[in-house]
Amino acid sequence: MQFVTNRRETICTICATLIVLFLISACSGSGSQELDEVDVQLKWVHQAQFAGFYMAQEQGFFAEKNLDVSLQAGGPEVDVLEKIISGEVDFAVYSPEDLLVARSQGKPLVAVAVLYRRNPMAFVSLQESGIKKPKDLVGNSVAVAPDGRVQFNALLKKMDLDAAQMDLVEYDYDYEGFKAGKVDVTEAYATGGMIRLQNQGYDLNVIWPDDYGIHFYGDALITTEGYLDEKPGVVTRFLQATLRGWQEAMGNAGVAVEATLRYASDADSTVQMQMLEASVPLVHTGENYPGWMKEDIWRGMYETLLEEGMLDDPFTVEKAYTMQFLKDIYEDTE
Repeated sequence: MQFVTNRRETICTICATLIVLFLISACSGSGSQELDEVDVQLKWVHQAQFAGFYMAQEQGFFAEKNLDVSLQAGGPEVDVLEKIISGEVDFAVYSPEDLLVARSQGKPLVAVAVLYRRNPMAFVSLQESGIKKPKDLVGNSVAVAPDGRVQFNALLKKMDLDAAQMDLVEYDYDYEGFKAGKVDVTEAYATGGMIRLQNQGYDLNVIWPDDYGIHFYGDALITTEGYLDEKPGVVTRFLQATLRGWQEAMGNAGVAVEATLRYASDADSTVQMQMLEASVPLVHTGENYPGWMKEDIWRGMYETLLEEGMLDDPFTVEKAYTMQFLKDIYEDTE
């Protein structure tokens, strides 16, 4: 998944999909004149990671679908799970792994789309280290955050590697040990940590779990079973406007960054542009449509979590997501 170094080629491949997504707005009316209030909880602070939502808001796509949408910032102090379960918000951007864990605990959450269809998490080393492949981790120190442990373990298993042959150390958000040469490899996100390190002048080797068959989705758009049953029309309209917002964000990066800066706490337009550019190949992978979900990837995530003992009880993985709304939306364009 060398999408960081092939940015121009990746962006070119989205053109046909953008045409399809434009048709979403042209062919799909709201079907209702009633203004519906919709509260959306983001998984982190306002930033270009959520540019599609800002575009949908600022360009009036939500309004065209008769939706009054509130976009609520997340952060370490925000319990996204509690807010969506309690009904305080109607939709949330949430980790697919956390969604599967919640489903195993009996919580009625359902993904209606996946916004980041490739996971931005990877493992990086300094370019001069020569650590470029999973086998090179052996004999070196590796910092893995709790949220990356499942993918890390799955990668080691896939490549028949033993964690005991590595020095696993505590993850540091600021990468001080890594920058000082005390940590050889660290977990980092393409939309966050990698940008910060590269902006500080560090040249990086990147090991993507996805390149080795560890396919995990990133941000999922979720709601509850009850909301799906009670307001399917709102779900359809909200998803139409959101997908159109991502269409515009991918095709008009400058406008998308301007929209993002109306919300973002970090007003650095360069950083927000870098984040958006890193997000494009995560949102549009060159196959299917933005937002689209595949059974084999959901099942692979489920089985990996089950093997890792992360799920309280087994369940039917198909209950964790629905293709109903995506199929209805995209069928209107065919």
